[in-house]
Amino acid sequence: MGRAEDLIGIYRYVASFAMRNYYNRDGLAAQVLLMMLAVGIAGPYALDRLLPPADSGQPAPVSHSQRLLIYGGSWALGVMVVAGIWLVKRRAPRFRLGRIGILFAAKHEASLLRELRNLHDRVVDEIFEKGLGDRIEVETCPPNITIRSHEEALSLLTITRGRVLIWGQFETATRQGKEVVGFSKISVTCNLLPTEFVQKAELLGDSLVGRKWGWATENSIDRVVVAQNLAEVSRYVVGLSLLAEHRYGEAQTVLGLLRLEVQVKYASRRVPPVILRFQETIRRVYIISLVEGIRQAYMNELYEDRIFEVDRRTLAAWASALQEAVELDENVPGARLMLAIIEFLRGDIQAARQCLRQEEQRSASSRLVCKFSEAFLATFAGDYHAARRLYREIMKDPRAAEPRVIQPVLCFIEQAAAKYPEKPELIFILGLLNQELHDMVRGLSAFEEFVTKAGGDPQRKRWVQEANIRIQKIKTAMQSDVNSAT
Repeated sequence: MGRAEDLIGIYRYVASFAMRNYYNRDGLAAQVLLMMLAVGIAGPYALDRLLPPADSGQPAPVSHSQRLLIYGGSWALGVMVVAGIWLVKRRAPRFRLGRIGILFAAKHEASLLRELRNLHDRVVDEIFEKGLGDRIEVETCPPNITIRSHEEALSLLTITRGRVLIWGQFETATRQGKEVVGFSKISVTCNLLPTEFVQKAELLGDSLVGRKWGWATENSIDRVVVAQNLAEVSRYVVGLSLLAEHRYGEAQTVLGLLRLEVQVKYASRRVPPVILRFQETIRRVYIISLVEGIRQAYMNELYEDRIFEVDRRTLAAWASALQEAVELDENVPGARLMLAIIEFLRGDIQAARQCLRQEEQRSASSRLVCKFSEAFLATFAGDYHAARRLYREIMKDPRAAEPRVIQPVLCFIEQAAAKYPEKPELIFILGLLNQELHDMVRGLSAFEEFVTKAGGDPQRKRWVQEANIRIQKIKTAMQSDVNSAT
């Protein structure tokens, strides 16, 4: 009995060690040892039960060497099975295509364990309460995957096709010359869905997504906020995942209600600094959902050649969302530029000019596009001198010829020319820009169309004169190219 008890004690100790260290190499070694002990203990019994005894008159049982061979094969097979299961369990989960993935890190500071588990459960509940279960998935990383920085978090999100990773961060600080460990925070990292729209939308000033405030890589929430506002933090995580997937309308709904809920919750008492920081975080991402949502809607209509078909109710809703964003942050880049475009579409050119002036004062990144917009308004008003001066300034900037900038401009002017046939100057500008871009065929076609429509109008004499000069230059250049080719 003593030997059996010793073996059982050893087995229990190794099993306990294997469970505690399952996901690291020591745990694998312990699992292999357990398997070998199991085969060593159960093997003789199994062989005696399966093979005939030596005095049964049947063929002789396996020899000692054959038994060793069986044991060796069993051990080898067992090692392969144990190692295979171990490797599979250590892999990061993969989210299905078309799903929004929220990932929780399993390895984190022990002090954050309860908060993260509670947050995980509450996020899952929140997803199903909002009817998002068919679009959002929640997974947990195996403990062998350690996240120490937002860069590592982004790398993991790329591998898993996730959008949001929630992980624990334990910081250190120095007080009175001594290093103090503490200030635990729960960090949130977002991996933005890459889309062609985001690249196109850079026309309208720098996109807020992933740039302004560094929201995609520098979010963290104090643990006291999580402990006292579990429902609110879970809604924030859901809203953030929708925002990272560029589902701006749904993100606005979740984040807008959340912002009001937190304000009401702390309206009648002194707001702690950690809650103020959380409120500021919500405000920032809510602004992003507002501006980027309108930016996306605008670009979709523009590239479908429907921008002048957008109804007034939709334009009013766009303007209202942008006004709200400006009220929340008067320096939000691109918002007033979008407002200027919307005011023009609504027919208020003075309001459009005012928005452009305000945008230029507050956002250096939007100035080139503001110049394009001012030049367009001057052309629309028939102001030849102002339009030509502005376009000369614009084309001196090498960025003006970049496709991501000039293509949406051309697209807008083409649709404006079709909408306002009484403004042939817009066709002139199409010719000018195409000529500057060395597209001589389109430039020549536009100038000739302009002269045909405006040639007899004395008020457009200067425009027509320049168009004729440019037509001759283009024809001369094209003939020179033909002669050189022959």
